[in-house]
Amino acid sequence: GPKSFLEALSFRRIHPPISVSFLENPDPTDFRLTLGRLDPKKTLVCIVTKSGQTFETWALAFAALQWLGKNRWKTQV
Repeated sequence: GPKSFLEALSFRRIHPPISVSFLENPDPTDFRLTLGRLDPKKTLVCIVTKSGQTFETWALAFAALQWLGKNRWKTQV
């Protein structure tokens, strides 16, 4: 999934350039460090799950939604 996503982006020139971050486990330290580099006003969140039942994916999704703030859910997720 992530490889396909990045390959799709490489076919287009994006200005300004974008940064891509992946959160793959609900480690709170990694989560804080990653989101500490990002601005919630300029961040899009893409939640990907094959089964829809993986605890780690949903834990990260809920944490990311909280970080974004409810006003941004409709436009940035």
